[in-house]
Amino acid sequence: MLKTRPLKGKKIVITRHSEGAGKFAKGLRGLGAETLEIPLIEVRSAVDRLAAGDVFASIGTYEWIVFTSANGVHHFFEAFFCCL
Repeated sequence: MLKTRPLKGKKIVITRHSEGAGKFAKGLRGLGAETLEIPLIEVRSAVDRLAAGDVFASIGTYEWIVFTSANGVHHFFEAFFCCL
């Protein structure tokens, strides 16, 4: 544990979805912060299976696939392995 708690006395609102907030909040509390979790987004998969099948059928022609979040990676591969 840190000898100093640089966030002591600070209140921090965490707006991440509930699955991702816990570990982050724990780290902030370890630094002395008081946290309040208010999720402003909900992460869920909404895959059109027909469209996904078309995309995955031609995926070998792609040079790059860029993901902008860990959630995107998770849901992509969940759909990929489901539709094979």
